[in-house]
Amino acid sequence: MLEHALHAQGVTISLPNGGEILRDSSLSVAWGEVVALVGPSGSGKSTLARMLYDNDGLRRQGFTTDWKKLEFDDSTLGLVPQNGATFDHLDVRGNLALALSAAGDANANANIEYWLSAVGLPQEWAKRGRDVTTLSGGQNQRLAIGRALASSRPFLFLDEPSVGLDPKAVSGLSSLLRKTISGEKRAALVVTHDAEFAASVADRIILLDAANCQMRQLQVANADELRGAMQLVKTPQRLGHGKKKSRVRLGALFQPFTTLGMVFGSLLTSLRTKKKLSVFWKVAQQSILRPAFFYALVSALIGYTVLFVMSKVGGAGVRIEAVLEQVAGSYAIALAPPLSAMLFAATSAGATSAWLGGIMLTKQDVALRAIGVDLNGYLRVPAWLTLSFGYLISSTIFLFGLIAGGWVLCWQYNIEQPLSLLTSDLLDPHPSRSHNLRRMVLLIVLYSGGLASSAIAWGLSLKSTADSVTRAMTSNVVYSTIWVVMLELLTAMVLLPL
Repeated sequence: MLEHALHAQGVTISLPNGGEILRDSSLSVAWGEVVALVGPSGSGKSTLARMLYDNDGLRRQGFTTDWKKLEFDDSTLGLVPQNGATFDHLDVRGNLALALSAAGDANANANIEYWLSAVGLPQEWAKRGRDVTTLSGGQNQRLAIGRALASSRPFLFLDEPSVGLDPKAVSGLSSLLRKTISGEKRAALVVTHDAEFAASVADRIILLDAANCQMRQLQVANADELRGAMQLVKTPQRLGHGKKKSRVRLGALFQPFTTLGMVFGSLLTSLRTKKKLSVFWKVAQQSILRPAFFYALVSALIGYTVLFVMSKVGGAGVRIEAVLEQVAGSYAIALAPPLSAMLFAATSAGATSAWLGGIMLTKQDVALRAIGVDLNGYLRVPAWLTLSFGYLISSTIFLFGLIAGGWVLCWQYNIEQPLSLLTSDLLDPHPSRSHNLRRMVLLIVLYSGGLASSAIAWGLSLKSTADSVTRAMTSNVVYSTIWVVMLELLTAMVLLPL
């Protein structure tokens, strides 16, 4: 372990527009010490801390970060982001159990109750599930703090941990942190604008004076003195980061291949652990269970309509039976892959992409890494496997929905043995038409992996605003549709006879 939890010298951070947050500044946190980083809103406190746990993401957003010396081991960092970032695919018990499991706690079940009690939450939540989405802001915050402490990470970073807590809870949090940090020789860096909390919890208080792009240590005796010192610091006036214009980018077409490589690189390791079963279930609900009836209904309506139109093509004097015998089940084989793929991209894959986008926006991904959970094995691989399997099921539902719609039309016209007629190209195709079936199977396999890869690539892309989640979901549908059109044309030209 390093001599200090954190020792940084010559830190410089600049905004995407060139404005400076810090210039040649230094910061250190010793083991057994709580350091509070204070300053006005917008001064760059959270950005400075993010340099430690998400420097790559910060740079991708256009920030510039540099330092002369940085002694810090990110594997020691436990994190409580703003607003808690509790894992919404797990209940209260699951959030703590995941942290304890990642820490290798042999008494995880017993310690869940301990940490619930330590942060002032009901112990009975350890026995009966409690959905985190039903918690108040203060309860979510306390759960996130308990989760970070339970992870046994020696260096804790807490971003505005007192937000949403009443004075009694703030006092309890301060006592808990001081007891844990000093008693277990951990360390903590606390970003806060709450003078009362900072004065009660910190061994040292560092003021980020963004007007002068410097950090300086404050010598204050109480919260009132700290509050006065903070009021003397001007809130910086900075230009916005600017918005990127949305446009179709050729390079974005190949994002799914990167995801595919990550998935196969972590596949075997991921299958050895049971911790990601909740992710399988969450994605299965979104991609398979909820939309199944919708797929069946839409495909049946399309199947009926397509055959109805075809039955009228022959015109007067042409028997409808002759037309349907000629078409047989070829309409279902031709339409099932592209229509099911585009519908799946807009619904099942879109819902999963939005859920993953919410994880990125609320920093749940960072919180997962901060308790020692591998994002690939825990999130990316199970989501990809479930989405791929979900499309195989959905396309099958769509295929038989098209046939069911055709059966209704045949029943309406009293055509004998309609199922035998409509499934002949599927179950016993004539040699001259077997290429259609092979093409359908190939496309469904390609769409299975491709749609899953695209949804996860866009879902786990960097998110800074709620609008970016929507844009990513829309981009997933757009680029998935482009791939479907390209593959439909390519396979038609290569595999179908002229």
